[in-house]
Amino acid sequence: MPSGRPLSVCIFSKAYSAHRGGRFLWPFMLVARQLAAIGHRVTVITTRHPDGAKRPIARIEQEPGISIHYLGAGRPEKTDRAYWRESAKTFDRLHLEQPFDIVMGRGRSSSGFLQYSRHAGTIPLISHEGTYPAWLHPYKITRRRGIAGIFRHLARPIHAWLDARANRRHTACLTGSALVIANGAALADSIAETYWWRPPPARAIPYGFMADDFLSIAAKPRFPARVQELTDSGRRFVLYVGRVTRTKGALDLLHALHAAGQEDVSLLVVGPMKKKNRKRLIQLALSLGLARRLVLAGAVEHAFLPALLTRAEALLFPSLHPESLPKAVMEAMAAGLPVAGYRIPALAGMIDHGSEGFLAPPGDSAALGALLGRLLREPALAARMGHAARRRIDRDGHPGRVDRLWQEALESVLPPVASRERTGSIVEPRAALAVAS
Repeated sequence: MPSGRPLSVCIFSKAYSAHRGGRFLWPFMLVARQLAAIGHRVTVITTRHPDGAKRPIARIEQEPGISIHYLGAGRPEKTDRAYWRESAKTFDRLHLEQPFDIVMGRGRSSSGFLQYSRHAGTIPLISHEGTYPAWLHPYKITRRRGIAGIFRHLARPIHAWLDARANRRHTACLTGSALVIANGAALADSIAETYWWRPPPARAIPYGFMADDFLSIAAKPRFPARVQELTDSGRRFVLYVGRVTRTKGALDLLHALHAAGQEDVSLLVVGPMKKKNRKRLIQLALSLGLARRLVLAGAVEHAFLPALLTRAEALLFPSLHPESLPKAVMEAMAAGLPVAGYRIPALAGMIDHGSEGFLAPPGDSAALGALLGRLLREPALAARMGHAARRRIDRDGHPGRVDRLWQEALESVLPPVASRERTGSIVEPRAALAVAS
């Protein structure tokens, strides 16, 4: 809790459309609620409410410590010019009524504040990143030697500059920030490479996560028949949770299972998938002789995931996607599961190879399968890694630690004069906090 007066924080972001549950939700309501819970006053300026009204009007909704302003301009989920202009006007009006200490934004959502607000430049900006740079990821997961490696090394800063030019508004938000907050260590490290000519300070703050709260099951899980049969039978299985796509490693799931060599172990795949990807998985399973060991659950209600995580023997996560902080991996670690995946930046920042799980060279499904096979053959090793995974989540994601990190981040951008004037207050930042996706 703050020891002095609470800060007044303004967050720019977008409201998700009805298919995402509507309103202003994941992930930035988590940040808003976290700041409100430690005593700050939070105002959210967001896009039009996704209610389908033909003549949208501005509206205000309230949560404890949070005031949410849905603008009448623009469209849900779209931070466009109409939103930027209207959000800046709304900010200036609210700032006159009750001055803000901090402004937060997401992606390009703070662009209107920077371009149109009368107060831009007088309130520091902190950007929060939640997506690993897609252009940089291939450089991190593939290696080149010799002349090819030299050219690749020389090309990287040029590629960074070209990507920044193609995304000018996003670049302006980040390079104009007093601080960038990333939700993962690898992502925080990427900021200096991405904006090498004008790198803003960056640090990692994960989302607060209480493992015991997540693992509590309020209702009896309901699963499709094949999933229910698997969980009731007592058969061994490993689990994948996430979107089922090529970049997320859909086909490598089966190649790794085949290479693991444990014929009594099934693979349970949980997550949405397109028909063409489902067909590819089934065809590959048939060709590898794994058809009876593959169980496709489709999307499963989030509240029921703990029932699957606590029964599985490991999480298989062969993603080559530019992840930042994969929620599925966090939740598996919270359930005490060892993780077998590729050594992509996000996982390398969450898992120490041989401690909380195993990391194979990216794209090497045979090596991944061999490591998975070791976990399945050595239950004592798997249990030890699972315990280490749970300890790491309890340590890194503990809300008390996350609150402290946010507090320190806000303090770090306080202007010295304001800090001296507000003796006794440990949380009043000097400027705008922009949160970028």
